[in-house]
Amino acid sequence: MPAGRKVKEENESNDNVKELVKTIIIFVIVIGGTFGGYYIFKAAMGTEMPIVVVVSPSMEPQIHEGDLLFVKYKDPADIQSGTHENLEGDVIIYDTHGVWDDPVEYPVVHRVVNKWYDDINDIWYFNAHGDNNNYPDPPDESSVTADIPDTKIIGVVVGRIPYIGLISMWLESTGMAVPIMVILGFILVISIVYDYTHPEEEETKDKDERSKYKEVRSKTPVSSAEDQGSDQKIKKDEEFDLGL
Repeated sequence: MPAGRKVKEENESNDNVKELVKTIIIFVIVIGGTFGGYYIFKAAMGTEMPIVVVVSPSMEPQIHEGDLLFVKYKDPADIQSGTHENLEGDVIIYDTHGVWDDPVEYPVVHRVVNKWYDDINDIWYFNAHGDNNNYPDPPDESSVTADIPDTKIIGVVVGRIPYIGLISMWLESTGMAVPIMVILGFILVISIVYDYTHPEEEETKDKDERSKYKEVRSKTPVSSAEDQGSDQKIKKDEEFDLGL
């Protein structure tokens, strides 16, 4: 094998290894940045659940099933109480465990319609009501209105993106979330391995680009020393490719 060709193949092998390492590093940075960004967002919003998806129509028509909500901590003393009739008051997210006799799996998103302060125990209590429900929480005619302590409040709604949460709801209900993540990860790994094990395709691509460049240059008159230098460089590249 000519010395020039051998050197070129060694350089290409080193370049492929570098590209593989760079791709892996970028992948790790993207994954780490995603999770890291979420934890930073949690800290900024002051709550463990800064993003939630609405899973029921109990807040229609103000908040729809499938809406993605942004949640932020708010001092209990500053949470605003309103009325169910006028749809006023802060919308809170709270945990029903220990509050309802029959708690639900997911946190509830309902509007505050009453609040008071227990100065003996230093706790704020709230009553909530879904805009689309006939009764305050828990939304059952036979139940006594639940007093929600501030320790059960996750945060207040500060923004929303309509219906985008329907995607995650579908993935969860169909059990497709994990399989899709596995498939996407598998495709990414296959792509990285394929690029690493087929460097000749990249070499062919480079040669095609060089040929196109030479074709364009051949149609352009050489009118300066700089252009002549470029043509000499192309000639040297051709000799190098031939192992000379």
